[in-house]
Amino acid sequence: MSKKKKVIKKQTTKAIVISNVQLTPIQQQELALPTPKEFVKQRKVRGGRVIDYVEGGYTISRLNQVFGALNWNWKRLSTTVYFYGKNDVPKELKVDNKAWGEVWVNGDLEVLDHQKGYTVSKNSDGQHLIFAGVPIADAIKAANTDALKKAASMYGVALDIYWQQHDTEEKEPTKQPKQKTLTKKEMFEFAKKAINNTKDINQLMQMQERLKDSNLYEEKNKQELINLCKQRSDKLF
Repeated sequence: MSKKKKVIKKQTTKAIVISNVQLTPIQQQELALPTPKEFVKQRKVRGGRVIDYVEGGYTISRLNQVFGALNWNWKRLSTTVYFYGKNDVPKELKVDNKAWGEVWVNGDLEVLDHQKGYTVSKNSDGQHLIFAGVPIADAIKAANTDALKKAASMYGVALDIYWQQHDTEEKEPTKQPKQKTLTKKEMFEFAKKAINNTKDINQLMQMQERLKDSNLYEEKNKQELINLCKQRSDKLF
């Protein structure tokens, strides 16, 4: 009489592995810098307040500089056009009665890492008035740019300018926290410490490339940081 072997099935479990996704130290430094005054504009908004803003070109330039032109993507998800009815015109617009509608745009700003294969996304809304005699397409374009700028500020691009605008329930303007402008020496010391604490070879390689075109450091210090990246990479390899 033969004995039947008891088959034991191994149970397998699927685990979710969450890796630590973070910006490189050079990117963190770039985003922490205050927005240069020459790029800060002002305009009036509803209620008669004057707010600071940056132009769309500045935001796109910073995104290219910090993340790289091929490493971010803007997706416009929805566009809503609203035309004012007879009793819908906001009080502050009844004076000249030039605006006769609004455009709202919602979109996602994605930052991609092609080496590690992850995508980070920030969602935001933008708005612009429709003026008589101005093509609606121009208002849509302006609302789209407004949404892009606000989404970019969530990553840190011109965050010092858009700080107040993220709090939509704020009735009175609040004082923005002062940002300390780091000296080149302080940024150099910060970068050295960051490089020595970096354990990712890919990040170190990216830092080397960004340092070559960076204007944050003196040339002598920049070369020292590049050499430090190489030494750190060799040690981790």
